[in-house]
Amino acid sequence: MSDQTLGTTGRWLQSKFKNIYESSSPEESDFRTQVSFVFHKDVEIFHNHQKVTLGTFQDSLSQANFAQSRASIEWKEVFEVPPAEGETESSIVAGSFVVTRSMKFRIRAGPAQRLSHNIFSVKIEQDKSIPADDEGSQFRITHMFITSVEKAAPIHMAQMHLPGIAKTDPEP
Repeated sequence: MSDQTLGTTGRWLQSKFKNIYESSSPEESDFRTQVSFVFHKDVEIFHNHQKVTLGTFQDSLSQANFAQSRASIEWKEVFEVPPAEGETESSIVAGSFVVTRSMKFRIRAGPAQRLSHNIFSVKIEQDKSIPADDEGSQFRITHMFITSVEKAAPIHMAQMHLPGIAKTDPEP
């Protein structure tokens, strides 16, 4: 997904979600501080159609990041709804992304992987009463609806080619 078609809040969201979702396990990073620079303290979150607190959502992210060696986020679609006329303090960003988490343990010859498919819609507001984050922004997510599905990544087995045995195509 190209950042060039997004406005300021869309690019901000992608940057912040990348930091959170690609974070190492909480004991290896300042995860809670990262989260505090993304979400307003009174954020309203619906995760899989259940209202959850910021603490509960943060704990679920921490658990998902546990035992991973690395993670990457792939943006599928991101749309930004511009603010209403005369309103510059908020906007809506929606879309989908997939987080691929490589675990510290292995299956066959490669690391075990989990895929987290996410569809979201967030309202982002500028809050002048809070300190700016490390990029100088005072954006915070005030409402978030997110649907997440966790799946194991498919295991790709290499085909074995034994000497002296010709590979044949199946009959149609």
